[in-house]
Amino acid sequence: MIVNKITTGRREKVIENATVLGLTVIGTIPYDESLAKFDLVGDPLMGLPDDSPAVQEMVQVVGRLGL
Repeated sequence: MIVNKITTGRREKVIENATVLGLTVIGTIPYDESLAKFDLVGDPLMGLPDDSPAVQEMVQVVGRLGL
C-alpha cells in the first residue's frame, strides 16, 4: 500500500493501522505544498523539483518495487 498526502504526525499511526489490517506500507508520500500547487493549475507533476519531499519518497517507492 502507498499512502498519499500524509502528514509527519500521522505517518506512524497510519503504518500501525495498516499493519493491524495485514497491509504492508511500501511508501508514505508526504503532503507537499508544491505538488498541491502543480495539481491545482494542471501542471505536470514531472516538473516538480528533485528536492520535493513527494518526489524523494516516490524515488524510494520505485526502488522498493524494483522498477
